[in-house]
Amino acid sequence: MNNKRLFILLGLLILSILMLAGCGEDTGGDTEEQSDADSDSAGEADLPEEITMSTYDVGSGGYTQLSAISDTIMSEYGTQIHMIPNDSGLARLEPLRDGNADFGGRVADEVYFAFEGIEEFATPEWGPQDLQYMYPILNHFGLLVLDDSEYETFDDLEGARVPHIIGNPSVNIKIVGLLAAAGLTMDDVEVVEVTSYTDQPEMVAQGEIDVAGIVPSAATVQEADELHGMRWMDHSILEDDEALEALHEIYPFGVADETDIGGALTEGEPEHLLGYTSYAPAAYSDTDPDLVYNWLVALDETFDDYSQATADMFVWDVEESQPEPLGVPIHEGGVRFFEEQGMWNEEYEEQNNQLIERQEQLQEAWDVVTEEAEEQGLSDDEFTEYWLERKEELVDDVE
Repeated sequence: MNNKRLFILLGLLILSILMLAGCGEDTGGDTEEQSDADSDSAGEADLPEEITMSTYDVGSGGYTQLSAISDTIMSEYGTQIHMIPNDSGLARLEPLRDGNADFGGRVADEVYFAFEGIEEFATPEWGPQDLQYMYPILNHFGLLVLDDSEYETFDDLEGARVPHIIGNPSVNIKIVGLLAAAGLTMDDVEVVEVTSYTDQPEMVAQGEIDVAGIVPSAATVQEADELHGMRWMDHSILEDDEALEALHEIYPFGVADETDIGGALTEGEPEHLLGYTSYAPAAYSDTDPDLVYNWLVALDETFDDYSQATADMFVWDVEESQPEPLGVPIHEGGVRFFEEQGMWNEEYEEQNNQLIERQEQLQEAWDVVTEEAEEQGLSDDEFTEYWLERKEELVDDVE
């Protein structure tokens, strides 16, 4: 009985070994095939295990877009992406300055303000920052009125009630720039202090202001158009070189462009609006250029996977990017990427070098002014005024 039981156990053991060997061979084959498949699906971008980026606040279009991009890149490359959302320019750049974020995933005109040391950055705590754009992408902004408004062109706006959004210099500078294109200033209009950027279209409808300065993708533009009937003013003046030059004196990122995507627009019938390139990824100049370059490669490689996440995701297509350096230099990693795409040229290189030289001048001027301010015992408010005055004297304009 014991021998019979022993033979049975030995037989079962041999059978188990044979089955395991067979499974091992099959698994080995599957693993090799899977490894080949993984190799084929992996892109050329070489990303770190983790990336932290500063973004616009939760619920914004920029945050929604970056969430889709992050999900795609995490799935494709295994990189863990952490987003730090904030609702103000200062708060979005602070993590970059303090080393808590690798770069800004999509930040805006605060990059220009910080680069120049103006607006909320004209304080002893900040001053000019050595920031650079990684990947300028085209966005749209315009002046919106009611369908039956008397205002057709910017020239008509003399005496009109024009908004000034409290705490939103990014919008205000665009409005001032568009007025400048028509030879007007804020002294030529009736300035209305507005506390909410998104409420502007409804304020136009209610007769509180005559015109709204806003992006066509804002949900409130679509809502106001459906309820009241809205239209965009004629922005074709921006096709004129002199008008565009006047705009650039105020806001260097503006370009003449057309779009048919957004509220108060009809698909297939593009209209002239202000194109601008300052709502884009940015980083400090000493950020690893390999990180910047590989992030852009990853954006390009995975574009088809996230391109349908929102209606305006097309702006991330490399063919829609705007590599010309305007107002702020392009980062070394971005230059490398655009060179490989065949989108960089000698003119851009010269413009970029001029802007890098301007940043050096700004830093030198800042050192002079902070020393002078300390010697004079200036208060913070006095310092801001003094810095802005001295900056004009010490820093050459970019030609």
